[in-house]
Amino acid sequence: MPSMAARAVPITRAMKRVLVVLAVILGGLGVTWALGEGRESARQLLLLTAIAMAVFVAGRGFWRWWKSQPEAIASYGLWIAFGLAATGWLTVALVHAVGRIRSDNYILIVVFPLLLVWGAVVVAGGVIGAGLGASVAFSGRTGTHGRRALLVTSGAAAAILNLWHVERVVRLLYTG
Repeated sequence: MPSMAARAVPITRAMKRVLVVLAVILGGLGVTWALGEGRESARQLLLLTAIAMAVFVAGRGFWRWWKSQPEAIASYGLWIAFGLAATGWLTVALVHAVGRIRSDNYILIVVFPLLLVWGAVVVAGGVIGAGLGASVAFSGRTGTHGRRALLVTSGAAAAILNLWHVERVVRLLYTG
């Protein structure tokens, strides 16, 4: 019967990274618990750092997966990114239309909370669409010569359109 060390699974580089990220998150949670309620700004900064780190790790994983795909995936990525941008801009138009409804109308009691939830979904989709557009733009630099300029400009346009509608939705719905 083989010993326990002979059956151990080797730790890969990706597993080490996951362990480091988990250790940092658990350490951050420990620091958050230790700070208590008296240091709210430090707690919020720690939460923001944890979210940024999680997004960074997820973005790196997505980029590695993206680079391993065939070159034809860029056109699908552009369709998705522009679809998310179109959805975002339609939401901006909807928010403007709802903003014209008189405040004493009871339909706002139903519509506005739904619009807030939909706005959060659209903002998340816009951020994903901007990342997808940027991925297409960056991967287009290494594409075939005839499609290179088209991929870079359309990917950059998709990223800009998505970030722009995210800014508009956040400004209109959440900041007033």
